[in-house]
Amino acid sequence: MLIADRIVRPAYTFCWTNLALLAGTMVLAYEPLLWLTGTWYSAGYEGVGWIACLLVLGLALWSGSSLITTQAPDVGRTYGLLLGTAVIRLLSQLLDVNVVGALLLAVDVYALATLCHLPLRQRAVSAFWLAGLFCFSLPIEPIVQRLLGYGMQQLSADIACTLLGPFYDDLVCSGVRLQIAGRDVMVDLPCSGAQLLSTALLVTCLINSLVRPAFRWGAASVVVSLSSALLFNAVRVALLAAGIAHQEILGFSVMAPLPHTLLGVFVVALTSGVVVVFARLCPVTEQQCTRQSCFTRLLTRRPAVFALLFLVFALSIGAIQPQPVDKSPSLPPPEMPRVAAGFLRNSAPLSTLENSYFTRYGGSAARASYGPFGLLLVSTASPLRHLHDPTICLRAMGYDVQLQGVDHAQGATVYRAVANDLQSNDAVRKSQSYIVNVTYRSASGQQALSIAEVIWHWARNPRETWTMVQRIVPEDAAITAGQVAEFEAVISRSMSLQPANSVTL
Repeated sequence: MLIADRIVRPAYTFCWTNLALLAGTMVLAYEPLLWLTGTWYSAGYEGVGWIACLLVLGLALWSGSSLITTQAPDVGRTYGLLLGTAVIRLLSQLLDVNVVGALLLAVDVYALATLCHLPLRQRAVSAFWLAGLFCFSLPIEPIVQRLLGYGMQQLSADIACTLLGPFYDDLVCSGVRLQIAGRDVMVDLPCSGAQLLSTALLVTCLINSLVRPAFRWGAASVVVSLSSALLFNAVRVALLAAGIAHQEILGFSVMAPLPHTLLGVFVVALTSGVVVVFARLCPVTEQQCTRQSCFTRLLTRRPAVFALLFLVFALSIGAIQPQPVDKSPSLPPPEMPRVAAGFLRNSAPLSTLENSYFTRYGGSAARASYGPFGLLLVSTASPLRHLHDPTICLRAMGYDVQLQGVDHAQGATVYRAVANDLQSNDAVRKSQSYIVNVTYRSASGQQALSIAEVIWHWARNPRETWTMVQRIVPEDAAITAGQVAEFEAVISRSMSLQPANSVTL
C-alpha cells in the first residue's frame, strides 16, 4: 500500500495541478479571446488576424506531431509566465484596455508551446517566435496607424524627399507635404507604411519560428525588417509622387487601382525577400535555458498550491469592475450653428452605438441635421478612447466606407459611405451614398486630418481637448453644389476650421 501511494499520488497531484492551471488560463483568456476573434470580422479591423492564428496552429501541429529529441527543460519558467500574465490581466481589467489582455494571449502561446516541448522536437519550432507570430492575430495595422501613423507619415515623407532631391531642383518638403514639379502632394495615413511594416514583421516571425535564430540574430532580423519596410515604403511614396508629377508623360494615373496595387505588391515582395535572404545568413539556433532561478524553484516546490491559488486569482479578476484612468471629464455639448445652408438645426439623439463610441468614457457628443445635411460633433480630452474615424463608426452602423483623400479647400479628410440597407428606418439613411468630411480641431486652434495626427499632438499636451467635426452630405442630384458649399462654409466658420491647401497621395 505504501509503495502504491508513492507511485500513484504524484501522478494524481500532477494531473490536478495541470487541470487547475489549464482552467485558470482558460478563465483569464476567455474575454481577451472573445474580443480578439471579434476583431476578425468587426468593422475597421480588416479581419486578417485569423490568417496569423491559422499559421500558428499549423506550425504547432506540424511540430507537435514529431518526436521529442532532447531532454525537456523544467517548466518552472512557465509557471512564472502564467503568474505574470495574471497580474497584467488584472491591470488590463482595471484599465479596461482590451488590447493589453489580448496581447498577453501571446504569452499563453509561448507557455503552451514550452509545455508541449515544441522547441525540442524533431521538427522544432521556436516558442518565442511562435508567440510573436500570434501577436499578428491582433489588429496590429490599425493599432500602429493610430498610435504611430503620423510619425511614420513624416518619416516616409522625409525619406521620400531625400530620394527625390537629386532629381528635382524645385522640390519643397514641409512635414507630410511635398511640392514637386508644380504639384502639391500630401503623404496620407495609408501611405505611412503601417501595412508594409506589419507584413514584414509577420514574415520575420514566421521565418524565425522555423530558423530559430540566436538572440542577437533574431534582434538583428527585426531591425532589418523594420528598416527595409520603412525604406521601401518611402521608395513607393517617392515613385507615386514622381508619377503624379509626370502623369502626362506616363499616359496613366499611378493612383489608379491597378498600378497602385501592383506597386504595393512589388514593395511587399521586395521587403519579404530581404527578410528571407537575411534569415539564410543566421548560423546559430537558439538554445533552451535549463537553469532555474530562485523564483521558479519556489513556484515549482509546491505546484498544486500554486495551481490552486492561480485558479482562484483568475476567477477573482473577472469580478473586478473596470476603473480606467484615461477617462475624459464631462464636457458641455459642442455648440452648433442654428442655421446652415438655409435649413434650421434639427437636433437628433445619438444612437446606442454612437453613445457607446463617443460618450462611454466621458466627453460629449451632439448630432443634428440641417435639411438633407448631417453634422456630428464629438469633444473629448481622451482621444484614444473617444475619437473614431468613419471607417470604424459608419462601418459598424452598416455602411461601406472608403477613404477618398483630402479636400484641400475645406481642410477635411473625405470618405464615401454607402448604406448597405436602404430600407432602414434610420433617418440618416435617406439616400444611397454620402460624402463624409471629417476634421479634428483642438481647443487651442490646432487642426488635424486624422486620429493619428490628433494623438501625435495630444501626446505632447495630454490636457488638450479635441473636437471631431463630421459633416455628412448626401450624394443627391437635388442638392446643388452651391448648397453644399454654403453648408461647409457655415460649419467651417462656426468651428474655426482652416483649409489644408494640399493634395494627398
